[in-house]
Amino acid sequence: MLKTEEILRSIQIAQSRYIRDQSLEVIFNELLNDLLSITGSEYGFIGETHKKEDGTLYLKTRAITNIAWDEETQKFYQENAPMGLEFYNLKSLFGEVLVSKKYVISNDPKNDPRGCGIPVGHPDLNAFLGIPFFFNDELIGMAGIANRPEGFYDEIVDELKPFTSTCANIISADRTFRERREMESHKDEFVSIVSHELKTPMASILASLKMFKDVKAGNLELSKQETDEILEIAIQNGERMNRIIGDLLNFNKLERKKLPMVLDTYNLDELLKQSLFTFKDMFAKNKIAFKLESDPSLTICTDKDRFLQVIGNLLDNAIKYSDSRTEVKLIAKESSSNILIQVIDQGRGIPAESMKNLFKSFYQVDASDSRSHTGIGLGLSICRLILNEMSGSIEVQSEIGKGSTFSILLPKVCPIN
Repeated sequence: MLKTEEILRSIQIAQSRYIRDQSLEVIFNELLNDLLSITGSEYGFIGETHKKEDGTLYLKTRAITNIAWDEETQKFYQENAPMGLEFYNLKSLFGEVLVSKKYVISNDPKNDPRGCGIPVGHPDLNAFLGIPFFFNDELIGMAGIANRPEGFYDEIVDELKPFTSTCANIISADRTFRERREMESHKDEFVSIVSHELKTPMASILASLKMFKDVKAGNLELSKQETDEILEIAIQNGERMNRIIGDLLNFNKLERKKLPMVLDTYNLDELLKQSLFTFKDMFAKNKIAFKLESDPSLTICTDKDRFLQVIGNLLDNAIKYSDSRTEVKLIAKESSSNILIQVIDQGRGIPAESMKNLFKSFYQVDASDSRSHTGIGLGLSICRLILNEMSGSIEVQSEIGKGSTFSILLPKVCPIN
């Protein structure tokens, strides 16, 4: 039997520290120390679950015992433990907890097929207990403890339920706080980006209107050519503002799934030619060649207008981030039951650190006010949302200095309802 009063004391102190807004690092380290003391275990950890982009779980520690066994591991622990160590190998005893979402007891780890062994020099592992943390039926963390002299048994898990529930509550509360803070940060960033992008064309339009006002008042004379140029600048900036507003409205509707898709089977070659024709002048202006490689017999299941919007966004990006006298390719070919469409440029490429965020809303590879290209960072996220609604997908491959390849997969033919 574990000492109930020690468990309750540990819970009370942890809750009090959280209410007083003490450091989460301190709170979890004290909880781990209490857990080891209560159970008579030698070492262990408390961790929070996270998901990779493919949905696979991994563990990030919130507290872990220093069991470094040489100079190299000691240095690694000191540099990384305060920020949390990340563990991805789920073919292990702790990984079994995340995969099965059940507690794991092993009193003979060396011969347990669920284990993966220990590194050379690692302290002995004679017994292991892994307990998952749940909040509203969601797995959000776990504790792992090792080397209780008497071994571990099922009753310990029941006795520790108040303790593990407290850990789950604190992790959940902290996660909610982090998400709220991230939302506030995104909101501030959104306001800054949109304000900047709307302010610039608005200033140009207002300047044009003021010049025409001066002309009308007799304070300024303009030739027909000058008048036409000013009008063209005002129109272009008005269209730019309209695109920004359109992106915001489309993004909002797509996220709320309020933008209906009218799917039908179309000739793909005709759609791609239509897209390229729309950007013909832009290619010429930037001195960029374009090449279409497509089988005229290919068909595709899509919403025509939304498909043209996706291809348009990708062609627009390819032109913006390509140097003159390079080439943009638009390639379409069959891929099993799907159609693969690729937009390939020879531009500057995308930094590796930006790839994982590329399709996130309001993300820009260069978010500074001095960046050379305009936009609010919604184009690619809108592409992804549209393609998801059409049972499609989008991926990107890129290398600095060697351009980018955006690959789209869509069904050949629409299913019969």
